[in-house]
Amino acid sequence: MIDLVRLHSGAKQKEMIRCIQENNFSQSYMYADLISQKNNYPITGIQDGYTFKANEKQAYAFGSFHKYWNKKAGRGAQNWNDFYFNDVCQTIDRFLIQYPFMSDFHITRLEIGFNLDITELELKYSVKDLIKDCFHFYDWNVLPTEKTYDDSGYMKEFMRSQYSIKVYDKSSQFKLKDKSIIRIELKMISKKEFANLGIYHLEHLKNKAFIEGLFQLFIKRFDKLMIVDPVAPDGRISWKKDLFNYLNPMYWRSFKRTQKEAKRNHKNAAIILLDEKGLLTIKEKLKKGLEAKFLQLLHGDPAEESIGTISTIYNNGISPSIENHKTQKGGNYES
Repeated sequence: MIDLVRLHSGAKQKEMIRCIQENNFSQSYMYADLISQKNNYPITGIQDGYTFKANEKQAYAFGSFHKYWNKKAGRGAQNWNDFYFNDVCQTIDRFLIQYPFMSDFHITRLEIGFNLDITELELKYSVKDLIKDCFHFYDWNVLPTEKTYDDSGYMKEFMRSQYSIKVYDKSSQFKLKDKSIIRIELKMISKKEFANLGIYHLEHLKNKAFIEGLFQLFIKRFDKLMIVDPVAPDGRISWKKDLFNYLNPMYWRSFKRTQKEAKRNHKNAAIILLDEKGLLTIKEKLKKGLEAKFLQLLHGDPAEESIGTISTIYNNGISPSIENHKTQKGGNYES
């Protein structure tokens, strides 16, 4: 659900400075001028994984609310478990009770993400292999950046100017031997992405209608990922050459601006081929799993698990409200 939130104010820098100075944060510091021996702004404080900063002109704070919630509960700074909508609301309330002056801070960056155990989706792959071999590109021409981190973590990020899609192997990152968790995130770098939905302040993240709007945007971005089932190499099969072209972003970049109709026809041919050869099953299972997970987190009670597990929802189908958000089979690949 909700993960990183970056907050900003151009009017509450004094309150932020006082907050950092007066609270017993786990870390707090300023930069010192070695010649004048004076401390210089910005002043920084870190508590429960959340970073607070201020200078003479502005104040801002950033961090993962999911990890903040887990740290407060003694589970460490991690975000591989489920973060229910009820948990989000309680975390925001707790945060604003502790830092009430931040209630009117503007959200300037936002991330929403979901964890799926791929064994529950009957996907018989390691998470790392699934990401490496099946996530090819975004919107027909955006190649991913591959990263390894925390010794064994692995991710791909598909970057655009105002947002990016990130796909993580959470099981390897946190050494979860009994789980196979993939995390898919939408990182909204520009506030236009969510401000258009009416989201400006933390309180807006407690509104289910706004969260549903974020999920629709998440699925819209997910649909543009080229996720294709692995195919065994066999040069004797004639359509393999077409598939090789379709999975190569340079092939799509080779079309000139004057060839829009030809490019559109080739895109349609690619979608038909992938569908006919049954190469969209992984994407369809992931999408169905994301929709089921969203329903579980939005409407479920983390204490009572009243809506059931993702497997139960996945196998019983998707509710009408989510069904209305679905696009054509395999996702909408059009720009």
